[in-house]
Amino acid sequence: MQHIELLVTVLEYIEMHLCDDIKTDTIASACFCSKSALEKLFRSVYHISVHGYIVRRRMMLAAKKLSMQPQRSILDIAIEYGYSTHESFARAFEQVWNCKPSAFRNTKFTELFPRFIVPPTKGDYYMMKRSHIDLGELYDLFQERTDCFFVLCDIKDMITINDISRKAGDLAILEQMRRMTAASGKEDLVFRIGGDEFCILTAATPPTQNRLRRPSETRMAIPFLMKSRRFLSICM
Repeated sequence: MQHIELLVTVLEYIEMHLCDDIKTDTIASACFCSKSALEKLFRSVYHISVHGYIVRRRMMLAAKKLSMQPQRSILDIAIEYGYSTHESFARAFEQVWNCKPSAFRNTKFTELFPRFIVPPTKGDYYMMKRSHIDLGELYDLFQERTDCFFVLCDIKDMITINDISRKAGDLAILEQMRRMTAASGKEDLVFRIGGDEFCILTAATPPTQNRLRRPSETRMAIPFLMKSRRFLSICM
């Protein structure tokens, strides 16, 4: 129970201070625990470091503003999330999104790195092992769209890809996101709802559902490159 309370406090603190200069030791101090204990607990539950999670959350929110606020400069958004130069922000952004911020401005935004939530203390094996992320925004949009469809998709053999390297897994996820975004309509919304699981929430128009049905019912081979090596994953 103490671990759950600590994770709740840590996740809330991170979300409240994403625009501040926060480090792992700062978070640990604010949450009254040691840095080593925090890192060990966070990595064991979410399979990522505290710093890595902060960077991904910052880049996710920055990407959203790049896509939805074209009037703002890249440097202005970079400074908002704690980067003093365009170059340092561009390096962090490319590490997460595999493209430069300027290139992302022409991309339809996808909720690729939603915030974590605390995992349940009880449940079956599937529920305990899946990624624990906040789907509140998706749920709110689902309630607003009274007549819509969900199109679900995941990547086959993701464990095998991650065994090659986590970077390979990240590239496969990015490629799947691009495929689903390209297949979606103007009013459709793409969400990542798990480790390698995505959902398209369609607008309330049957043609959109019919257009998406074919790629969702077939296996799509997704080639991607990592360090000049070509890999192939299957999008289900």
